[in-house]
Amino acid sequence: MLNRKQEKQQPATDAHGVPAKLPAVHQSTQLRFLAYALPRMVGDTVQNICSGAEFDLHDVPTGANPAFPDFDGVVVFAGAFEELSSTPVGSISQCVNPVDLDQRERQFFTMVGQGHPFVFLLPFLPDPTRLWEGGNESDLFRRVASKLKLSWQSSSTPHPALISTVPEFDEFISSYGTGYVSMTRPAGNSDTSAVICSYGDDLYGMVLYKNIFLLPCAHPQTHKQAVDMASAATAAVIAYRRRVSRELPTWVGQFAFEHETKLVAEVADHRRELQNLDAKIDTYKKFKGALCLQSDPLVEVVEKIMNHFFGVHLVVDDEKKIEDATIRDSSGNIIAVVEIKGINSNFDRKLVNQIDGHRERLKLPTSIPGIAIVNTFRSADSLTGKDQSPNREIIGKAVQDNVLLIRTLDLLRFANLVEQGIKTKAEFQNILLKESGWLKVDDNSVTVVKE
Repeated sequence: MLNRKQEKQQPATDAHGVPAKLPAVHQSTQLRFLAYALPRMVGDTVQNICSGAEFDLHDVPTGANPAFPDFDGVVVFAGAFEELSSTPVGSISQCVNPVDLDQRERQFFTMVGQGHPFVFLLPFLPDPTRLWEGGNESDLFRRVASKLKLSWQSSSTPHPALISTVPEFDEFISSYGTGYVSMTRPAGNSDTSAVICSYGDDLYGMVLYKNIFLLPCAHPQTHKQAVDMASAATAAVIAYRRRVSRELPTWVGQFAFEHETKLVAEVADHRRELQNLDAKIDTYKKFKGALCLQSDPLVEVVEKIMNHFFGVHLVVDDEKKIEDATIRDSSGNIIAVVEIKGINSNFDRKLVNQIDGHRERLKLPTSIPGIAIVNTFRSADSLTGKDQSPNREIIGKAVQDNVLLIRTLDLLRFANLVEQGIKTKAEFQNILLKESGWLKVDDNSVTVVKE
């Protein structure tokens, strides 16, 4: 039996490690549907095209290149982006590929905004003690349901005899319609949703906004069964949309209302604005890489944070490939040395001593400030796990050696205060060059701890 933990998120590659490509597509007028991240065994990265009477279903593993909007429709299992892990405090639903999930979420809303169908197959979904602590829900279905304000709940006891109320879905429901996830039809205009199948008063299948399909199923036992489910759902969706379609022929567009033309232009403006906002959000996400990166990628992110938020330019020695830098005055004189690291523990003596080694290599006196910017507890799985104070003995040594300890967590917190106008760049620069100990940032307060 396949499970999501077996289906580790990994880029699709061939035997030589080269990203795999889809097989060549034959010239066809058939619809192209993408079956993305269907459950499969670990190491299975083969991409296939399964042809139906009216469509080609592209079976693509997680991490492959094709984008959702490149297809006429998409089929995804709910839970494809997450796995459940047990901890002493309960189970945690964790996203196994946050970057891919963020990208696919944007592609989902682009696709449905263009009117293309998107199908969620809904097997049993665990109800974890808490969701992923990376800042958002751990799966595409959870995120979409949250944004669309769709109420749902999953039961470990399924209803195997669901009743289809839409003829195009009779065969799918008869073959695969095991009801684990029940939903509540959104209130308001009935045109925004339609029931596909139910059991008594409980709703298990639904279409939202005419192109978001939520269909019940059991978790597949084999990859072939997952492909069969996706193919059956695709065939039903195509047949249903053909019956209810009110699309007009393209030539009708030759006539345009004056107000319609203005609205089209307004929509284009909003799309450009949304793209700009997405780009800004992506920038913040990159800054937050300081909480999980190490080595050169961490140095690069810290360098950008220091310059963007604090107006501090770090001079990094790229040739020597070492995790340190300097701060210089307008004449090029070194006024501070900086050590940048990502470690799986807290500050220690060795790390503080490396600042002295940095000074000695540059033939600088101990009066030159030393700054250790460190991503402590790099492998922690939550902010709580990262937010641990340095040992008092290490703080004392830092004061003695004229070193300022800065966790990347505190660096981002200070950056947040500067952006809000609560603190200033000048305040940060003053602490950077004149203080030693631990720079502690908590809520809206900034303290340099000396002991």
